Amino acid sequence: MQADNALLAELDSSLESGSQDRSAETLRRLTDLFLGNAEQYSDQQVALFDDVFSRLVEKIEKRALAELSERIAPVEKAPAGIVRHLAQDDAIAVAAPVLTQSPVLTDDDLAAVAQTKSQDHLLAVSKRETLTTAVTDILIARGDTRVVHSVADNAGAALSDAGYSRLIDKTKADEVLAELVGCRKDISPPGLHRLLARATKEACLRLLKRVQPEFKKDVHETLLGIFDRVDNDIHRQRDTALHEIQALNHKGLLDAKTVLEFSKAQQLSEMAAGLALLGDTRFELVADILDCGQNHPLMVACKAAGFPWSITFAILKTRPHQHDIVEFQFDQLLFDYCRLTPAIARRVLLFWQIRRAEKSSDDGTLTESQDPVRKRRASPRSKIHQAAIILGPNNFQKPCTMLDISRGGAKLQIVSAGDIPDRFTLTLPRNRLIRRDCTVVWRAPKPAGPAEWTFGVSFN
Repeated sequence: MQADNALLAELDSSLESGSQDRSAETLRRLTDLFLGNAEQYSDQQVALFDDVFSRLVEKIEKRALAELSERIAPVEKAPAGIVRHLAQDDAIAVAAPVLTQSPVLTDDDLAAVAQTKSQDHLLAVSKRETLTTAVTDILIARGDTRVVHSVADNAGAALSDAGYSRLIDKTKADEVLAELVGCRKDISPPGLHRLLARATKEACLRLLKRVQPEFKKDVHETLLGIFDRVDNDIHRQRDTALHEIQALNHKGLLDAKTVLEFSKAQQLSEMAAGLALLGDTRFELVADILDCGQNHPLMVACKAAGFPWSITFAILKTRPHQHDIVEFQFDQLLFDYCRLTPAIARRVLLFWQIRRAEKSSDDGTLTESQDPVRKRRASPRSKIHQAAIILGPNNFQKPCTMLDISRGGAKLQIVSAGDIPDRFTLTLPRNRLIRRDCTVVWRAPKPAGPAEWTFGVSFN
């Protein structure tokens, strides 16, 4: 206590002198004394230090305060009064260390800062090792993009139902946030479903690659369910879309590029109306074609409308249900599209339109080959005959042929499938940057002989 009294006397002297340099030096000595035995001090002694610190900081410049904040921030028995004082400082260099680290600050202290201080202060709070819902609710409500991202990315930040709801509302215009929220371990299945329904298609597909392994199947099924409801959205906006497309056509502004822009913007009703008008068919048929998720029916509609291959392929890549698998089919699709003529394409559309009208009476007898848009498969397949390469561990490589493909997997043909690993990467000879990770789900020898095998894979 004699040392404490001597220090207090020096403090009074430094305050009276008005010298910042002397006060800063006294502050450093006081901090050294406290940190040297912080764990051994009684509550009464800590309160004494608190009083000394509080008297001294009134005369200290910001640089010395920032140094004090950094030194006492991680200390469990740091004087609460001075820690709160530093946390409320307008200078973020002073406030940030204690806001991010100090175990002394209570939820009430953090909430007071989050409710009144700058975005930099909120960002510092968001980086704490743990946060309660009382604090994260305020951070999410008041925080800018940096703060909201930081909260979503903080595994130690607890989120209330209201907090999650507000975060998910923000994901519609923020793809980065959608990925951060979707990858959290504490997200509920209903919350994940709502997130996927609001996020953009691109964010959903990136999230599918990053989400926790135990959620991958649920995410995939949820995405399929969301995409399967596209048809309802198309038909619900039918009249408005038809009116808009007719107006564009009257002004001479409706062409292939316009339909592509609708596809990129996911304005599916307008896309269907444009394809129908340019291809001289009915809106409902094109809506079914978009909804069925298959390549060739959409190619027929584009050819009937007179679209060049470049725009047709771009539409295939941006349409609903597309899961980045079109590249595997490029060569075959290009060949089929070039072989198809606009006249034949229009006759095919007419045939499908007639069959669609008759479907109510003979739907049970139609096969998928007779009416490709009759009924959606859980993962619609497209016939293909495409060379591919299987890549496995230890530089394993083996050529194969893809017989069909869907957004969920493919059927492959190979000679002697016994040496194919259960998991491998599928790529193309012409472009090895195009790759899909695969898992074998079944193997079977061809009836013609055991030397040739077919086997099915799912895309991971």
